[in-house]
Amino acid sequence: MKSIFKILLVTLLVFFSVNMEAQRTIWSTGTANTMGKADIQIAALQPSAYGLSESADIYIQPFVSVLAPNISLKKNWLKKTSWSYATKHGVVYPTPLLKYVVKNEYLEALPLGTAIPDVIVANSEFVVSYGWGASTCSAFTGEKFNPENTFRGNTNILTLKLGLQTGFNSDSFPVVNEPLIFQRSYYYNNNLSFYAGLDLDGHISTYLDYFVDLDYIYFDEGYYALEHKGMIKWFLGKKFFHLLAGYHLSYANTPDGAKFFAGPMIDLVWVMHRKKMNMGLFNKKMF
Repeated sequence: MKSIFKILLVTLLVFFSVNMEAQRTIWSTGTANTMGKADIQIAALQPSAYGLSESADIYIQPFVSVLAPNISLKKNWLKKTSWSYATKHGVVYPTPLLKYVVKNEYLEALPLGTAIPDVIVANSEFVVSYGWGASTCSAFTGEKFNPENTFRGNTNILTLKLGLQTGFNSDSFPVVNEPLIFQRSYYYNNNLSFYAGLDLDGHISTYLDYFVDLDYIYFDEGYYALEHKGMIKWFLGKKFFHLLAGYHLSYANTPDGAKFFAGPMIDLVWVMHRKKMNMGLFNKKMF
């Protein structure tokens, strides 16, 4: 149990590639869709997000941002009834956090005295989403001021992600042959990591949505990893608070052999929408 806790802790701290948030008008940090302008999402472990405009979101990982400054930007370039295209770019500086982990001996794989060089991690991603199914129920669309009950989103969204990431450092970074951590740190040594993923976001019932994904990660030395996640979002009978619960499975082909991981995932998310409504003959916009 202690070793599982350590793996989960350092995985959250070292880096992240888990984007699994879905909300009423099925939206996700993993899809090509973006939030509305000035919409806000705050989470403990999932990415927190802010809608810069109707086609651009900015993200940070708040749980690690104090010791590992990070930021990501997603830009939607084209959105049709069923198709949506976007690019996503991010950067993180994990060195202060890694040094803190080593200093406090949170993980035997990074023992006391391990030299941690300065590392900057960058990633870029192309995202395309296809949505189908429709709902005009205001309880599903979340459109409070929608008297015509017009359709606002898809009930299911399938997303393809293609991306690469790399680390730039001042010296050699030690290889960590632990599940989850290996695929999030092996490319720190100026190596490229390529990945492809399929995500499926969907609607189950009035208070339940789901998310499942499968990711393949390849390193230019021939090592690779497979990851699968599944989560259910429960709306707790409220409009703004969501409880996420699910699981995470991982397989990694490392220099030390095959590594496996299976564990639970849970988070509490708060979302605020800056909604618009039209009033009167002059269609005055209200916020």
